[in-house]
Amino acid sequence: MIAPAPSSLMTARTLLGALVWRARREGLGYLQPGAILLACIAGLQLALGLVTGPGGVNGAGALGDYARRFGVDTHAAQIGATLATVPGQFALILSITGALTVRALVGSEATRGAIEALLAAGYRPRAIVAAVLAFTELLVAVSWLCLALPVVAWVQLTLMVYGSLAYLNLAYVVVLLIVPLFAALSGTALAVTVAILAPRLTQQGQLGLAGGGGLESVVAVVPALAVLVVQLTVSSVSSAVLLGATIGGTALLLVVGIQLASSRFRVEGVL
Repeated sequence: MIAPAPSSLMTARTLLGALVWRARREGLGYLQPGAILLACIAGLQLALGLVTGPGGVNGAGALGDYARRFGVDTHAAQIGATLATVPGQFALILSITGALTVRALVGSEATRGAIEALLAAGYRPRAIVAAVLAFTELLVAVSWLCLALPVVAWVQLTLMVYGSLAYLNLAYVVVLLIVPLFAALSGTALAVTVAILAPRLTQQGQLGLAGGGGLESVVAVVPALAVLVVQLTVSSVSSAVLLGATIGGTALLLVVGIQLASSRFRVEGVL
């Protein structure tokens, strides 16, 4: 007699049990990226609260005052929240583009042997790191060019939905368009550095079934989230401070990234 085939439910339960067992055996490495991101954002927000005090942290009134700087007269708190958060959201979108590019170059291409082939062809680690940095930063800049106008339209449509008018000055345009660009560039530079120094934490499947990498995506969005948190928590911070911090961070991370990643480049880590 032929035994009856197991039902789909029984098969799924068996497979689920096997996957859970494997994940337990491999540990909690998959929690690392989320824990790092949580620590960075929570630490920044707590630090801002300690530095500025309760009176310096935004509430509905502060967000309304922020919108009224630009001539908004109705629904000021809602529009103020939008004006404060759009730059950070724009930076997040650009940073995700950079993170995906880093994963494709350092992760996918490494598993295909592309980096090994470059090393065999005589390319030095510094040249490889510089080229990867330049390419990822270029893609972020191209994405920025394509998305800048839609972001401006996003803000204007929000104002139309609330039936209000705003006169966005040069300082806000800098925060809306220029600060997100440099936040994403600095995050991408940080992602490339981490991907070169710790390739097992970025390549898919290198940490086991549940810990499939992703650290480069976490570090890439940290500067963008910092812009979002700062603008939403302390909207009174000047555009010059934000711009200077993001430009300085980008320059520093590019220089340090090339130096550090090339000097500590491990061939066996990307093969």
